[in-house]
Amino acid sequence: MQEAWSTGDLARLRPLMTPEMLSYFSEELTRNTSQGVRNIVSDVELLKGELAESWEEGDLQYATAYLKWRAIDYLVRVGRSPGDPDWLVSGDPRNPVEAEELWTFVRRRGGQWLLSAIQQI
Repeated sequence: MQEAWSTGDLARLRPLMTPEMLSYFSEELTRNTSQGVRNIVSDVELLKGELAESWEEGDLQYATAYLKWRAIDYLVRVGRSPGDPDWLVSGDPRNPVEAEELWTFVRRRGGQWLLSAIQQI
């Protein structure tokens, strides 16, 4: 998912998430494009993942996972090269950062899990 985000590949994201989440990701990618920047996330390493809660509503099943991960995460200016002084907008392309998030997934009973929400911790 992070690789598809970095390349702005909505076609690869579509089967992994609900239409609402796809819309959110699309809006964020559009905002980045309009600002002339690209968010690059690479070398993702899951440090901890555990089920935080699960529940059912009718024929829908939900699960929220606590995820702690480390990745290279930085923002660059589109059309610039790594040697250009204004190429790097924020972050560090050499040093990973850690993040903690809650990812909620949903599925129809027995169906494929789809990402439906991400909450930063």
